[in-house]
Amino acid sequence: AWADSTKETYGSGLLAFHIFCDHKSIPESDRTPTIPSVISAFISALVGSYSGSAVSNYVSGIKVWHTVHGLKWTLNDSETDALLKAASSLAPPQSRRPPREPYTVDMMVSIRNHLDLTSVNVQFF
Repeated sequence: AWADSTKETYGSGLLAFHIFCDHKSIPESDRTPTIPSVISAFISALVGSYSGSAVSNYVSGIKVWHTVHGLKWTLNDSETDALLKAASSLAPPQSRRPPREPYTVDMMVSIRNHLDLTSVNVQFF
């Protein structure tokens, strides 16, 4: 089972994949199960427009969809990893978050002071 946010991300990836395939007139037989050249072209189409993590999550969503539906995933992992690394290095600067300061003890204490410590949702405090 995946978290709702993961399902949403994977769903977005599947939608982007199908839009890409429709735009490129890729036949259903090459989409499901997908073939390496289609995934490579999909990754290449996303490079420069999406963050590396978004591209990676989209590909993961396609892979999970194959697994859930009992379809064979025939991609070469090392080739796909190389393409995903390239996607990360070519991601637009605005897709990268600036470094943030780490949480401090004072911040954690401040958060704790606003929690109902009797709630089961506060188990880590």
